[in-house]
Amino acid sequence: MEKVSYILNYQSESKPINEIWNFSIGSCHAYTLLRSDLREQLKIAKKECGFKFIRFHGLFNEQMGVCFRGHDGKLVFNFNNIDNIYDYLLSIDMKPFVEISFMPEALASDKSYVFRYKGNITPPKDYNEWNLFIKTFIEHLISRYGKEEIESWFFEVWNEPNLGADIYNYNVGFFYGKQKDYFKLYKETALTIKSVDNNLKVGGPASSNNQWIPEFIEFCESNNVPLDFISTHHYPTDVIFGDNCQGGKEFKKLQEDLDKAEDKSAIWEKFNKFKSEIWKYVPKDATYNMTLKAKEEAKNYPLYYTEQSSLSGLNTDGSFGASYIAKINFDNMYNVKGYSYWCLSDIFEEHYPTSEEFHGGFGLFTYHGVKKAPYNAYKLLNKIHGEKFIDEFNYNSLNIRVIKDESKDYILITNFDSLYYVPGLYKGEITLSNYNKNIKKINVYIIDDNHSNAYHQYLKKNYTSYLSKEELNDLIKNGSLYKKEVKDFKLENSNLSINFKVDGFSVVLFEIIN
Repeated sequence: MEKVSYILNYQSESKPINEIWNFSIGSCHAYTLLRSDLREQLKIAKKECGFKFIRFHGLFNEQMGVCFRGHDGKLVFNFNNIDNIYDYLLSIDMKPFVEISFMPEALASDKSYVFRYKGNITPPKDYNEWNLFIKTFIEHLISRYGKEEIESWFFEVWNEPNLGADIYNYNVGFFYGKQKDYFKLYKETALTIKSVDNNLKVGGPASSNNQWIPEFIEFCESNNVPLDFISTHHYPTDVIFGDNCQGGKEFKKLQEDLDKAEDKSAIWEKFNKFKSEIWKYVPKDATYNMTLKAKEEAKNYPLYYTEQSSLSGLNTDGSFGASYIAKINFDNMYNVKGYSYWCLSDIFEEHYPTSEEFHGGFGLFTYHGVKKAPYNAYKLLNKIHGEKFIDEFNYNSLNIRVIKDESKDYILITNFDSLYYVPGLYKGEITLSNYNKNIKKINVYIIDDNHSNAYHQYLKKNYTSYLSKEELNDLIKNGSLYKKEVKDFKLENSNLSINFKVDGFSVVLFEIIN
């Protein structure tokens, strides 16, 4: 068994941590937040994970009933459903990160939609009417919630407008227009919002794959358009949407072959195989490197990632997803102002639902409220406060970080690699030593295949569809964050020594109470 040792240097330089992990959580589309079960999950996540904001699509979708034409053809506005949602968020001490989307049917220039809930993705037919709608909406918010409260929110124009075409040859385009069309939409919307209250925070481009940042800033600065922050999205597999890796070249070739082929069945078979193996093209630090580039491009504007996760299907639901979250949040804590995980729950209506409790859905909760391993990663991270020592320990897939607080200190161990590097994943013993302080108690929290991992239990019990109440309770029990008091540590002349084993794809947090 491999063994590594880390000698803690408690006298080294430290820096206050930036708790980007509890900045925001994503959710499906606005209408689902009228559901009591989703609200209950959000309330629990707020309490245990500390999320401050929530961002969701479809605030102006047709189901929300925000805008329609009366019998006389005049526009009628109704914000009752939005109020219902925002009232609830404020009641649990959360705030909306307002995504201005999608286009109300009464204002739309065409009939083009995304997802099963039919979000209209077209620009407005008449910008005078759109601006009147946005102005009325902002004035309503200020009237209902007060100027000071609304000025603490964020207003983000649209969602992933750079995805105006197919991805994987599957229609998930979010904007029926080109870059110049989005820039016009942003300009009109931002100027209208600022005309009501210049202190409101407005930003974009809310792009997929870190795109459009330099062009967007150039447009805003050259045209005197208000811009308070940069928002974008990334997932590790975004690296294939370019020519800088082998996966990107293969992806591009498959798309070209699909476009040319008369009989596409053989190409589709290759395409689906490529998608199933996509992670083999993803380096373990792909997301970190994307963030460094985006930070540089954002210049002095605050940078927010309003969507991110490992996006690795069923692997996301288990310890792989949890270890990715713990690692990437600490990797990027000084590169961004806030991270927003996509998303809260498998109560999710972009596509048709499934009867399987674990199916690689985007949520931290399953449909019936079982907490996944990634949820426990956020719950664990929310316990950490204070200052991080600049010195870190990195060995193969292992990362060890030490954080000091007033009465508690923390040692965070993450063991993560991309799926491509699994054969080299560390499994063995770790010795932590030379922690020169008085210690009253040590707790340890563990997330791996055998701890804090309902998905592993789901596989172990071979559960399938439509779980019974007893089966769900079994998963809920196994989905709790594992904690125990550490008894077997040595303390000689105030020097601490801990020996423990670490599994692959795991997160371990030692909480040292002084």
